[in-house]
Amino acid sequence: MASSPDPTLAWNDDTAQRFQSMDDLVPQTDVAQIAFAVNVPLMLGHYASILDHLPEDRRVVLNFATDLDQARQIQAWCERAGYRHYSVYEVMKACLRFQVLVSHVPFCYVAPPFFPNPGVNYFVMFRHLSRTQVRMMYGLGKDLWNFGQYNGEYDAVLVYGPYQEEQLRQRVSTPVYQVGYPRFDGVKNGSVQGAEVRARLGLSSERKSLVWLPTCGDLCSIPRFLEPIAALGEDYNLILKPHPLTDPAILGPVRQVDGLVLLDAPDYDNAELFALADWVIADYGGSPFGALYSNTNLLLLNMPGAAGHQTMSAESPDQMLRQHFVNLDSATPEALCRIFNDPDIARAQQQARAILNARFFLDTQGQAGRVAAQRLLEILQRVEVSAP
Repeated sequence: MASSPDPTLAWNDDTAQRFQSMDDLVPQTDVAQIAFAVNVPLMLGHYASILDHLPEDRRVVLNFATDLDQARQIQAWCERAGYRHYSVYEVMKACLRFQVLVSHVPFCYVAPPFFPNPGVNYFVMFRHLSRTQVRMMYGLGKDLWNFGQYNGEYDAVLVYGPYQEEQLRQRVSTPVYQVGYPRFDGVKNGSVQGAEVRARLGLSSERKSLVWLPTCGDLCSIPRFLEPIAALGEDYNLILKPHPLTDPAILGPVRQVDGLVLLDAPDYDNAELFALADWVIADYGGSPFGALYSNTNLLLLNMPGAAGHQTMSAESPDQMLRQHFVNLDSATPEALCRIFNDPDIARAQQQARAILNARFFLDTQGQAGRVAAQRLLEILQRVEVSAP
């Protein structure tokens, strides 16, 4: 079956309802491949290091995008990278079933507009599309979300390191395997160079670079901290990349700030930003842990309502980091500059990173994609052996 040329590329309610009816969804042909469910282009960045270490005849991208433009972006990325690519519609029409399907979340938990039909049971869909469900963990903060009971619906979960394995084993019986953090292999192994990124973005090599990576929703730090951080643009390279689900209204004032580079591009590779940064500024979610993994200085911004938030417990990794790294309830430009230029703070952070990296991440020396690919091939082999 050839890769999809276009027209029925995007996911839609009609396709979803066909899955709900189940009338014509009896798979007829098993495909000995590992499929990766991709709902937005940025997820290809999450999987690329794994895909690149899989044999070409064993890997495929399954396009779950609901927006046609994003579906086309996923298709174009796959064509550039040499990944075989199918739309969900194609797979349904051909009654195919992959041996292994990798996803980062069960899509029924993803908010609109990415999946506008929350009543659809996506695990039902996944199980019609493949024999074995594997989750590749996405992010490390917000423990109530990342370690939710939905992990028990998977047949296996690939995690970053010891902490995630311990947490999941306390909650579900699903097999868990440590593979490291494939998304940021390029920072660890040196294939992504900060100097090259700085030059490409037109940033000064004479200034320190501050990269602000806030989360979305009511914990987003942009409204509370924009004014003091924006004042630093005259003396620092200042880059802000918003979360893909950020309310567009929040970005209005950001666009008015001189001296700030706004990367409102959800599929921009964060590995480049971690390689570039002298300091990462973050609040909650995955970005603080990307900075930790990348061995980059970290400033944490605190938001009212974080304690007791629906996504986090009091023992959330987000709170654990605040025991080791500078974190602020409010800020002034002067206070921020003192932090960014204090060598004692930088030395203390280096010591903390050594301890926390061993806690949170399997050390793969920048080869996590290779480790994850090998684990997936082992799972695929077991599925093939057990096939009737």
